[in-house]
This record gives sequence, structure tokens and C-alpha cells, in this order.
Amino acid sequence: MKFEVQCQGCDSLGQVDDIGLCSTCGAKMDRDMIRQRAWEYSVTAFGWPVDKREDLRKSVLEKYGENLELIAPE
Repeated sequence: MKFEVQCQGCDSLGQVDDIGLCSTCGAKMDRDMIRQRAWEYSVTAFGWPVDKREDLRKSVLEKYGENLELIAPE
């Protein structure tokens, strides 16, 4: 279900998902979860074979880099 409100990630107005992120910020969050190996929180990793998840992480790092995009580093 989508709602028309302010995105919690970028403050833009529009449709957001159930955790308050627009589609752009939702994709950033998903990539951050993959970078951190938080497989249980990644929409993409959910359907990915367990033995291929490191390959998924490697492809994210190659395409988008290692730096977190939305989550503050620990």
C-alpha cells in the first residue's frame, strides 16, 4: 500500500512505502541492507538463493560502491 506523504529519507512529497520511503530511498535502503549483509531486511535478498547472496552483495558494491547511502554508519 502506498501513501502520499513526505519521504522520511529525502523529505520529498509523494508516494511512500509502508516504512515512509519513496521508491528512490527505498532502493537505497535495500542496497544498504545488502551492504551490511542484513539479508532478512532486504527485499531483493529475500528471493535470492542463500548461497548466492555474497554474489549479490559483490554486484551492489561494484555498481554503487561500499559507502552507505541512507543508513548512518556505525
